[in-house]
Amino acid sequence: MGCHAVSPGDGVDASWNGRRVRGFSGSGGYVERAVAPVERFLPLPSGLSATAAVTLGSSYAVTHFGLHHAQFAPGETVLVRGGAGSIGITAVHLAARGGAAAVAVTTSPAERGERLRRLGATHVPDRDGRGEEEAPTGHGVIIGVVAGKDMSSFFVRIVLTP
Repeated sequence: MGCHAVSPGDGVDASWNGRRVRGFSGSGGYVERAVAPVERFLPLPSGLSATAAVTLGSSYAVTHFGLHHAQFAPGETVLVRGGAGSIGITAVHLAARGGAAAVAVTTSPAERGERLRRLGATHVPDRDGRGEEEAPTGHGVIIGVVAGKDMSSFFVRIVLTP
């Protein structure tokens, strides 16, 4: 959904009031007003067209469901492989806002990495996962937007138990 935040609820920063946002209510639909947790909203730049906002919304929904199905929880580390596109950018933002302990993202060139840091990336190794000694070596959640010959080096074995 795209809208303006008209009335932030209790405990939500007043700066959201009247802000142009893109959000996800959880079930979809066409309405004039909707209620959703602030974590499900992204501020939209004033110069962003409605078409671009819809595109962003598609990426937002894909990323939201991807993190949900990966059972992402606050405190986990997240790797976004290929963070320069709309899904990768949204994954960085949602993971950071969702309380990730660390958000590593692979991208190029370096300017894109700096942009992703402003959105919440804590580590920006190169496309091969090298270049940042402090970057986590294992990740609870991996959002793989791109593939390549070195992709298997990023995965860790995850065993889910009830």
